[in-house]
Amino acid sequence: MATGERDNNGVRKLDAKRLSAAPSLSNDSQAGQDNSNPDYYPSSENIKRPSTVEDEQRVKNLLKEILAYRETNVSSWIVESKVKNLCAAYKCLLKTHRDGVLKVLASDHAVDHQMVCKAATSLIHIEQKHENESNRRQIMKAEEWLKNLLTPQYSWLFIHMGRLERGVKFLVDLRTDILAVISEMDVEDPAMVPMQQLNLTLREMLSLWFSVGFLNLERITWRSPCEMLQKISEYEAVHPVRNWTDLKRRVGLYRRCFVYTHSSMPDEPLVVLHTALSDEIARSMKGIVSATSRMSVDASACPGMLLDTHTEDPSCVKAAIFYSITSTQKGLQVCETINIFFYVCHT
Repeated sequence: MATGERDNNGVRKLDAKRLSAAPSLSNDSQAGQDNSNPDYYPSSENIKRPSTVEDEQRVKNLLKEILAYRETNVSSWIVESKVKNLCAAYKCLLKTHRDGVLKVLASDHAVDHQMVCKAATSLIHIEQKHENESNRRQIMKAEEWLKNLLTPQYSWLFIHMGRLERGVKFLVDLRTDILAVISEMDVEDPAMVPMQQLNLTLREMLSLWFSVGFLNLERITWRSPCEMLQKISEYEAVHPVRNWTDLKRRVGLYRRCFVYTHSSMPDEPLVVLHTALSDEIARSMKGIVSATSRMSVDASACPGMLLDTHTEDPSCVKAAIFYSITSTQKGLQVCETINIFFYVCHT
């Protein structure tokens, strides 16, 4: 967790370095790593070079190997270890190579349509037989088989990814990559439909995990963790935060900052809501954001009013102005929970 220094006025200075810097890249691989080894999968901790086509192929091979475990009794520990390697290797790929992996995932590891047709034909054949107790059991088995075949193979993979530490965050970022690929594809591209199905499957899964009952509402103050304050300043999309002094003002007196978080992503704000408390509705957004007073209105709007700079006076508060609402995770776009939140805030 990043920590900020304080100046003489007790204001934290903005660190020059980001909280989590990306791994440095160079043309030389890290000493001691054998990149020719087919079992070598780069991770964000050991890679020091841009990814290559060979790295992309290794990830594809690992993806195929993991999905082959679906119908086996292999130890869950082995599956978890392989999935963890897959996530680490994927995060180190360049965008071009990530796109290649996603397209293979969408096209080669989705629903097997030939098997679906075979199972559907078998179900119809069973139902045409004379109905009896044995026949009903066969119908139930055939329906279960068909149901399993209609579930894309990568759904099983997503479930295992979600069980990892920070796995849910990885899936949210993965959907961000999927949306980016779809936005760059031509509508006539044959790969468009599989990519849309991949997006739909992951969206439905995230919608279940991020339902309202699983979200936590927290108020952010100047005493909140520095990492959370840093992310709020970075994610602010409506009115960019200029410095730590500006951020301190937004979470200080006569201001309220609320975030929605998820238990699987406790240090990631999903939605950030900024509110200003004032004695009247401010005339401009600029006056709310840039006002130097602890009250979130221009000083001219309340002539003669003396405000304590250390405590709030509830009798002065006559209005609450919601001046900034930001959805921070692109991977949660079009998810029902986020849509409901924005609908409530805007009505």
